[in-house]
This record gives sequence, C-alpha cells and structure tokens, in this order.
Amino acid sequence: MGVVILFVSALIGRYTDFGCGEIGKKVFDEMPQRGLVLWTALIRSYVSARSAEEGLRLFVKMREVGVMPHDHVALAIVVSGCSQLGVN
Repeated sequence: MGVVILFVSALIGRYTDFGCGEIGKKVFDEMPQRGLVLWTALIRSYVSARSAEEGLRLFVKMREVGVMPHDHVALAIVVSGCSQLGVN
C-alpha cells in the first residue's frame, strides 16, 4: 500500500500543477484510507494553487478526523498557507 500512497500523492500534485485541482480532490476522496501523506499532498496542492484558505480549512478537517500532523512537512505547508493569507 505504501507505493500506492506515494503514487496517489504525486498524482494529486500533478493534477494541481496542470490546473486540475478538482480532479486531485476527487482522487483523494476516492481513496479508502487517507493518512497524513495524502492529506499533506492535498493541502499542499491548494496552498500551491494560491488557495491557502481552502488548504487551511482542509488542515482543520484533517485534525477533526483524527489525522495529526506529526512531521515538519505538513506544518511547513500550513505556515506557507498562513503567510499567503497575510500577503493578500
């Protein structure tokens, strides 16, 4: 399952890179298990697309469903999103 998670994580990012974030979200929604790696990929996709508000909303949702950001990657993405909101 680890390789599948990494592949799906990369796929979510690629869809966003090509302006198809909604497809990336659909891929995320269809995954039976959504751990930290997939949540982080989805949040990163929104922050990268300059939709920090949605990315931060997803961060809150991630915590509500019990997925805790215990790595520096997820937290760095959230900080980046917060900085975007401060600039706008």
